[in-house]
Amino acid sequence: MTKLFRVFIAITVLALLAACGGGGGSAGNTSGKALFTTAAQKIVVAPGASQSYEIGGGVPNYIATSSSGAATATVSGKNLVITGVNGGTATITVSDASGTKVTIDVTVGTGVDFFVTAPDSVTLTVGQSSSVFQFGGGSGIYRVNSSNPQVASVNQNGSNFFITGISAGKATVTATDSLGASKIVNVVIGTGIDLFTTAPSSVVVAIGASSSVFNIGGGSQVYSITSSNQNVATVGLANRTEFIITGKNGGTATVLVKDSLGASVTINVVVGSQTSLFSTAPANTKLEVGGSNIFKVGGGTTIYNVSSSNNGVVSASMTGNDLTITGVSVGVAQIVVADSNGASLQFNVTVGSGVPTALFTTAGTDIVVATGTTPTFTVGGGKAPYTATSSNATLIGVSISGATLTISGLSEGSGRVTVADVDGTKVNINVAVGTGVSIPLFTTAPPAVTVGVAKTANYTVGGGTGPYTFTSSNVAVATVSGSGKAFSVTGVIEGDANVVVRDAVGASITIAVSVSNGPKTPLFTTAPPNITIGVASPVTYAIGGGKAPFTVTSSNTTVATVSLGTNAFTVTGVSAGTGSIVVRDVEGSLVTVNFTVATGPQVPLFTTAPPSVVTTAGALSSFVASGGSGPYSASSSNTSVATVTGSFSSGFTITGVGPGNATVVVRDAVGGTVSIGVTIASAGTGTPIALFTSAPASLNIAVGSGALTYTISGGTAPYTVSSGNPAAITTSQPTASTFTISGTAVGNGSVTIRDAVGATVSVSVIVGTNVQLFTTSPASLTVGTGVTQSFTASGGTGPYTISSSNTSVATVTPSSGTFASAFTVTGVSAGSAQVVVRDSVGASVAISVTISPISITPIDVLPGDSTGSVGDNLRFVISGGSAPFTVTNNNPSIATVSPSSVATSGGTFDASLLNAGSTVVSITDSQGQVKKITITANVASSSMRISPSVLEIGEDNSSTFTLAIKGGTAPYRVFTSDLVKSNVSVAGSIISVAVGTQGSRCIHPVDLSVPPIYQRGSTYTVTITALDSLGTTATSVMTIRDNSRDAGADNCGN
Repeated sequence: MTKLFRVFIAITVLALLAACGGGGGSAGNTSGKALFTTAAQKIVVAPGASQSYEIGGGVPNYIATSSSGAATATVSGKNLVITGVNGGTATITVSDASGTKVTIDVTVGTGVDFFVTAPDSVTLTVGQSSSVFQFGGGSGIYRVNSSNPQVASVNQNGSNFFITGISAGKATVTATDSLGASKIVNVVIGTGIDLFTTAPSSVVVAIGASSSVFNIGGGSQVYSITSSNQNVATVGLANRTEFIITGKNGGTATVLVKDSLGASVTINVVVGSQTSLFSTAPANTKLEVGGSNIFKVGGGTTIYNVSSSNNGVVSASMTGNDLTITGVSVGVAQIVVADSNGASLQFNVTVGSGVPTALFTTAGTDIVVATGTTPTFTVGGGKAPYTATSSNATLIGVSISGATLTISGLSEGSGRVTVADVDGTKVNINVAVGTGVSIPLFTTAPPAVTVGVAKTANYTVGGGTGPYTFTSSNVAVATVSGSGKAFSVTGVIEGDANVVVRDAVGASITIAVSVSNGPKTPLFTTAPPNITIGVASPVTYAIGGGKAPFTVTSSNTTVATVSLGTNAFTVTGVSAGTGSIVVRDVEGSLVTVNFTVATGPQVPLFTTAPPSVVTTAGALSSFVASGGSGPYSASSSNTSVATVTGSFSSGFTITGVGPGNATVVVRDAVGGTVSIGVTIASAGTGTPIALFTSAPASLNIAVGSGALTYTISGGTAPYTVSSGNPAAITTSQPTASTFTISGTAVGNGSVTIRDAVGATVSVSVIVGTNVQLFTTSPASLTVGTGVTQSFTASGGTGPYTISSSNTSVATVTPSSGTFASAFTVTGVSAGSAQVVVRDSVGASVAISVTISPISITPIDVLPGDSTGSVGDNLRFVISGGSAPFTVTNNNPSIATVSPSSVATSGGTFDASLLNAGSTVVSITDSQGQVKKITITANVASSSMRISPSVLEIGEDNSSTFTLAIKGGTAPYRVFTSDLVKSNVSVAGSIISVAVGTQGSRCIHPVDLSVPPIYQRGSTYTVTITALDSLGTTATSVMTIRDNSRDAGADNCGN
């Protein structure tokens, strides 16, 4: 017992010694403090950096561990070192010998948000490098890459990077840190030069004539060029950087040149003369029996018509601008030339009595021609046809086409050109090549001339080699007339034009003409300097002063977008925020409008009126109120000066009463107000707001649907209204600032509203049909299984719907919804079905469909419908179908067709055009399938032309075919309006037409819907232009038709 007690005492003493740190082993917590470190609970360490802390308390020894590879921790005695490794987070756990722990939360990074010093967008030229940009913040570990290294490459060195332009285009450079934060830089690589053309902003060309060859540069290739109205003017692009503009019919069009980045240049085109109807024919002309004279007709409004009072004595014909008068028998007759507006000219022609008009040319008796030049002259009188010869063909070249004489200077020396008519009458022209010009061409006009509207400036020309000619690049702005050595320049409307003076050997002087009535009104808008709008609430403001065309841009399209209309712009809120709109004119003047886009009810009351309105007595100025809480009311402080609409839901009108000042106050339903200062100017003073109309920019109306009434405001009264196509669209002249538009016949055109100082606003009008519903399908239709045939619906009241009575036999597209014109029928399996087409008022057309069990390959003919001239021979290639083929012609008096049987697919037949008119050629295969094409023959012209001049081709036909150039003077150059879908080349007088850069003629037409809807069976036109060595042009129009074989795609290999 005593022994056990001693053992107990010994154990107790040892335990007490251990508790006091005595004895061997661990010393225990001698400090009496809990385990701690000098690090904060949460710290940030940069990658690669280390931070040191002290450990205390607890029971030594200490250890530290990390929860991830983002950071490491080491302990030496009481020293703790934490090192950042990679971007990210980690938990550092510090433990003492007794197992007590403390933790430290570590973020490896910079402690600030990731950023780059690069702007949001960078624009560079090819080969150019940007400044060096820096990364910062984030994890401190960065990467950067380009979405398109072929356009823009990016080079990184640690926390620095720069961007280099490789080729034109767009790319996105993305910078990221290891924590996933990112920044995007939008990169545009261009030429460093704004897109430009050598064409002036306005070009005037005659009908059937072409402009000079213009060049495109700057911007970013590839370029594209389009005409807004190919019935008025077409464009041809060659060598990707050259283009010409060709006049087709009188009117106006806009040519738009774009580069691959969307930059654009607009060229306004006027086709036809703006002068009165005129002709080079004298008032009295004498001919012999069988003799002919050719004269020019111009001015007025095309198309021209000619008639003879006695076709037994004198016959007359018009081809384009050429008037041909031919003596038939002895006698007297009157020739009347009229334009499409009824203006007319009359000439007296005597045949077979008296002395006929002597043979003459417009060339002088003695002329000097510079080496390498080819001046042209006119031949008249005598008895056509005419011939021309050179006494020394090695020095002087000569050719004659109709009434046009061309003399070419080949090398220095002299000789004689002899012009003769069919009776042997001759005129001699002494020609010196490269010598005899001692005084260069000059004029008394300065290089730049400014004249007022309806004002004339007179000058003289000298030197060079007479006679002289005078032309204006834009007769709508300035006209020029000359006689001998005197010429006059007259201003028509404000604008710019070039007057060119040329001598007989081609030397020229260009005079820049500016037509102005004094200082221009500064650029302005009706928008106040600061506007507030709501989300999805577009607001429109007018643009005035300055010099059109205008451009508008938004500094932040994620907050508000802006679109440009006719002398107006519309701002639409996208999301809450701020930014600015910049309005610029063509001379660089600008107006800045700051915007705030708010959401919800906090949008304050605002109006589209400027803070101050200046107008005239009797003028109406209309604006829109929005924001606040409607409805709205308005009042005028002085109704003897101005009145205003009382209560309204949106629009209000201020009417000028008499000279003076007033304040118009617009109020909303909760008392919000906007004040507008109104000044009614005395006659001849003030700056009225821009001319505008309540009519939309584009209008679709039906024939006979009744007159539509609209108002005119702004500008300077009185106003006039005119129709560009009075045969289809009629208008009334304004009464109390209102006018009407009516549709009288199917067609399209524009209505122009003009104020007293020449400002204009245009409304595009399309007049629809009022005929009964019909389709181009036969009443009974047979197709093979798997075969699709395309048709169109028209007449009635669109849009249309279509249905099949048995979709297991035949399907139709569109299978649901409505369509505008084109539809298809597809054979599914053998059997019968009825297809019904209905219009929107219930009228219907039924088609009985039989599906043959035999799969039939459709017949194709290249080219399809074609137009040529009498005397032409057109060749056609048959493909598809089932050989052999039978070829029949329903009008042999117009054209003969041979052979009548074609044995194989790929075989050909020819059509020889005999007389003016049309014929339908039917190609029938062994399965009874029929393909019909229409061949049209026009009267042959002595002018240069392309045969065929009009043709059609299916989009899935990728074969190369040829066209023939008739007339003109070789060598020729050829252009196409679309290099994507066509490629043209010329050898001699034969044009080869191949597929373009896309490798096919596929068009896949779609409408403007979002998303776009495939327009089955629609067409696309390409204009091919030939230019001869004398500047004469001719065109051929190729229509590509969609093959309509698939509802989801065009089944054309793309």
